[in-house]
Amino acid sequence: MNPVLHSSKADDWRTPASFLTLVRKVNPIVFDPATSIDNPCRAAFYMSPGERLNVSGVGGIRVGNDGLDRGAAWKDLIRAGHIAADGVGAPKGLTYVNPPYGRSLGAWAERIVEHLDETIVLVPARSDTRWFRKLWLWCDCVCFLSGRLRFERPESTGVKEDPAPFPSAVFYRARRYPGERVMGAAKVPELGPFTSVFSGEGLIAVPTDA
Repeated sequence: MNPVLHSSKADDWRTPASFLTLVRKVNPIVFDPATSIDNPCRAAFYMSPGERLNVSGVGGIRVGNDGLDRGAAWKDLIRAGHIAADGVGAPKGLTYVNPPYGRSLGAWAERIVEHLDETIVLVPARSDTRWFRKLWLWCDCVCFLSGRLRFERPESTGVKEDPAPFPSAVFYRARRYPGERVMGAAKVPELGPFTSVFSGEGLIAVPTDA
């Protein structure tokens, strides 16, 4: 295993194409706020650290600095990007986040829990951290993946791909339908699409507030 994978600088872990295939079986990815501009697997609307919102084939929209910028909600960025692309409102699909695995993970967790639309988040399974607990209380379910993912790595690391030195967790927040009620209570989020896809990939748990 390449020693750079164990260093504090190894925070750019590009999602394997095979994993993105699983995500897209749950729902198409419409927004990726934590990719890199040279990542061939990025979504149609994406943001790179330190850069503005980008729309594939259209160019950038100056409505935020990057995925961590609170100047605009992610749902508003998605709508702005889609209007720029083809003149209509936000498309149906999910937000996918595979944030940098460095010291900024806490800040990314803060940003993620502000987003209440359908979202899948891939992070290290570090249940002893505060940011992990924030995501745990925000999500509807989480899949603790079996084995280790083989992440794709930037050319600067000197290695194309390698198994990560940590286990991974996949957080899922289902889409909400505001105002929809069932028997006088809020409708239970629909977890079927996620659990049917990821039940064979690892252990699925449903968090509680305890």
